[in-house]
Amino acid sequence: MESLSIENKIKELEAQLKVWAKEYYQLDAPSVSDYEYDVNYNELLKLYQEYPQYISNDSITRQVGYQSLDAFSKVAHVYPMLSLSNAYSLSDLEGFDQRIRKEVASDFDYILEPKIDGLAISLTYENGLLVKGVTRGDGKVGEDVTNNVKTIQDIPLKLAQPLNIEVRGEIYLKLSQLQRINNEQEKLGLNKFANARNAAAGTLRNLDSKIVAKRSLSGFFYSVANYQELNLQSQKQALDLLNELGFSTNNQIVEVKTIGQVEKHLEKILDHRDKNDYDIDGAVLKVNQFAVQEELGFTAKAPKFMIAFKFATSQVETKLLDVFFTVGRTGKITPNAVLEPVEVSGSIVKRATLHNFDYISKKDIRLNDQVILEKAGDVIPAIVGPIIAKRDDSVKPINMIENCPICHTPLVKDNESVDYYCPNHQCPARQIENIVHFVSRNAMNITGLGEAIIEEFFNDGLINNIVDIYKLDAKEAIILDKEGFGQKSFDNLMANINQSKDTTLARLLFALGIRHLGQKNAEIIASKFDTIQQLKEASYEQLVAIDTIGPSIAQSIVDYFNNPHNVEMVDQLIACGLNIKNETIQVATDSYFSNKTVVLTGNMEHYNRNELSKLLTSKGAKVTGSVSKKTDMVIYGDAAGSKLDKAHALNIQTINESQLQEILEKE
Repeated sequence: MESLSIENKIKELEAQLKVWAKEYYQLDAPSVSDYEYDVNYNELLKLYQEYPQYISNDSITRQVGYQSLDAFSKVAHVYPMLSLSNAYSLSDLEGFDQRIRKEVASDFDYILEPKIDGLAISLTYENGLLVKGVTRGDGKVGEDVTNNVKTIQDIPLKLAQPLNIEVRGEIYLKLSQLQRINNEQEKLGLNKFANARNAAAGTLRNLDSKIVAKRSLSGFFYSVANYQELNLQSQKQALDLLNELGFSTNNQIVEVKTIGQVEKHLEKILDHRDKNDYDIDGAVLKVNQFAVQEELGFTAKAPKFMIAFKFATSQVETKLLDVFFTVGRTGKITPNAVLEPVEVSGSIVKRATLHNFDYISKKDIRLNDQVILEKAGDVIPAIVGPIIAKRDDSVKPINMIENCPICHTPLVKDNESVDYYCPNHQCPARQIENIVHFVSRNAMNITGLGEAIIEEFFNDGLINNIVDIYKLDAKEAIILDKEGFGQKSFDNLMANINQSKDTTLARLLFALGIRHLGQKNAEIIASKFDTIQQLKEASYEQLVAIDTIGPSIAQSIVDYFNNPHNVEMVDQLIACGLNIKNETIQVATDSYFSNKTVVLTGNMEHYNRNELSKLLTSKGAKVTGSVSKKTDMVIYGDAAGSKLDKAHALNIQTINESQLQEILEKE
């Protein structure tokens, strides 16, 4: 009986997965998320591992993609377009790495690239001219969509060199284009596309090339199928050749040597995910050297030398119940989702960020939608998008509020971004966030005033703005009456407040919370002025002339000190006893570091990063945050990552911490 039950379970899973695969690959209208599909697919794989006698030749676990549509002529791939094995955790990647190192003795490294959520394509060129474009299909036979791919701007019709080459890549639709297309679909009374991937796949398979051209598809390209004929030795060489030939390659692709470096770059890809104008659903890790790839070979379905790291393990489905808006210290309005409680990445999530109203519009997210929720690592949970196939008549559009949810002041739209702002500087929400920022570690560094205490003091009228912090000593009796506050804790708080009065112009400038102005640029600006009074009187032209200070920062500073309320507040801070040290840095002209552009990376044992940055600036160096061809030197500590890798790739001088110490000691 148990045997029959297992067999029936396998048949049910096979049937369901084939339906879902057809919806995804052929109809471009999936009814479930990738996460739900993968859970069921992995369950089937596990059953086959335990009961191999039930696996059939037509099992979905032995297929790649789905069969070709009859609307297009079918083309057999000279080089099969196989699927990839999946990793869902760092331990999976470590296992992948260990297996490879056991099988090969050769030295190798990896290429890591974002996994674009689009449609795989193979392009064939003869004597440098595009002759064929074919979809993946089932991996062996695809669809001839040559006329359609010729309309895509990222695909060159003629290469920079007259080569015979087969190029692989991913066709995708930009999120901005998806919004435009869905607006047009709505005006015509047609169904909207569920997401950018479905829109790209549906567009590329459209029989009318004029429609394909109108929708403006894009492409990223990442491999050369006939690399042996072109005498290419590595994936890196293949990417360089693709760039030379005129193809678009993704600028987040990096070379990595260890799984530790992979982890760091995965975090960067995730951090950058919401800034992309395209969807990614993971990253792909592949052995760089082709000789090692050949040594490893293939399984029946996938290459053994590459693996897809999928972000889907942190994705779940839930229902969007409501939306509320919060106000940040600069007045920025952020929409947030109220969700049916759901477990994701080991914790129960009831709320998630929706980033901004433009994000809601692009993704077409609506109230009562079933949505995909994502939580990657320790970042705030976010809504990836709606599951449109599960949408019903109960959904309602999400409207942008017109007034601040706290002070009810009419909101204003930022001309330089997609954000809305509360312009009222006296808004209670802004005031609380400003005070929290003012006392933070890199600002005035007042310990003992946490966010909860600040909110309590604000609601009780003890602190209405940052100046009131320095007047709390007069309210001792009221504070001592509060639960949890004794004489010792009050005295400690007063000591920390008084200690903060001895500060620097850079700290105060950063603490004021001027829009667009971060800690690093606050230090750079402070080094150019002797007093706060000089900074108050500084013109836009003076500020924008400072290296690394752009128009937005310069204008924000001018606007801040043109506001009489802000000037009065700074004057009151000084009247409370703030002792602002002169931050003018005496710059050496004969140092080893003079006139050099320097980047710091990794963990330093003997130096604080900020202090080292100031020290090098005093030596005449320009300390920047990213490595480029203009960088003269990279100074690195332990666990240095991509910046050190890039420095090596660009042949930039690198020195470690002990070498740095030797140079500084000599000077």
